[in-house]
Amino acid sequence: MRKNLQRIGRLLKSSRGDSIAEVLIALLISAVALVMLASMISSSTSMTDSSKKKIENYYVSTNSLIGNGKSAGTGTVNLVVSGESTVKTSFSVDYYVNNEINKHPVITFEKTNPNP
Repeated sequence: MRKNLQRIGRLLKSSRGDSIAEVLIALLISAVALVMLASMISSSTSMTDSSKKKIENYYVSTNSLIGNGKSAGTGTVNLVVSGESTVKTSFSVDYYVNNEINKHPVITFEKTNPNP
């Protein structure tokens, strides 16, 4: 270990320059690192743009379902949850026809009495 430290100290104090091969290899390594960094930044930007478009489409579709519907009536929802024990409940809802997709109505529900 001490021998290596002495060798490094001699190299640092040396007035000899690096060979052209060492300089070219160092430049090649630096160039490869810069290309990798540019590729990483480009990929990251592309993923961010794609994510922004997807979340924007989600918000637009969600907003088209909420608050724009015409009241279609009131109904009752019967809920049955099965497992180790079965739980049955029912509650009244107002339902709205918001839009149509391929001639099928898109319906949203809202509990008539939000307080149980």
